[in-house]
Amino acid sequence: MSTMKSESDRPKLTTIGRPIDLRYPTNLAIVLLTLVMFAAGIWTMTMRGESFVASVPHSLAWAGTVFLSWALAREVDPDRWYSAFFAAAGGFIAASMYAPPPLLAIFWFLLALRFINRSTGHPPGLLDVAGFWAISAWLGWTTHWTFPWLSLPVLLFTGQRPRPATTQIVFGAAIATAGIAVGIANG
Repeated sequence: MSTMKSESDRPKLTTIGRPIDLRYPTNLAIVLLTLVMFAAGIWTMTMRGESFVASVPHSLAWAGTVFLSWALAREVDPDRWYSAFFAAAGGFIAASMYAPPPLLAIFWFLLALRFINRSTGHPPGLLDVAGFWAISAWLGWTTHWTFPWLSLPVLLFTGQRPRPATTQIVFGAAIATAGIAVGIANG
């Protein structure tokens, strides 16, 4: 008799997370491509005269842009795997030509799509909503004041779906309050 718990018996930290199964060729390809982008970023920055330590954050931004662009495109168009690689290429080109976008903003969009689409088959849990609220508030403070306001319809729409959770309405009100406070604080 085994005392080990199976993976389905363990409590999940998030209901909207999705593991990357490397048995699928497209998942393996994006992981390898992300690692290549990280290495290319290190090499490019060191060739420009930056130190290895200084090149790591820039390289992580390149790799993160490629991966999150791919994940966002997979969320939008899950039936066509190749469209995600076009998005990854576009994300890399934009990041290398201009500057890497704030990765937390792309992650926010990914979470918003998962809340609305429920692509994992589950509604967002309390920890998911709290994390989304925290990311929205942080982006509202550091990037643009509209992020908390944009979170409000996401949470309200999610609360109207089948099996609604009342926490979305509570967090929606908190986000609206945070948006007003950030807007007033930033002038």
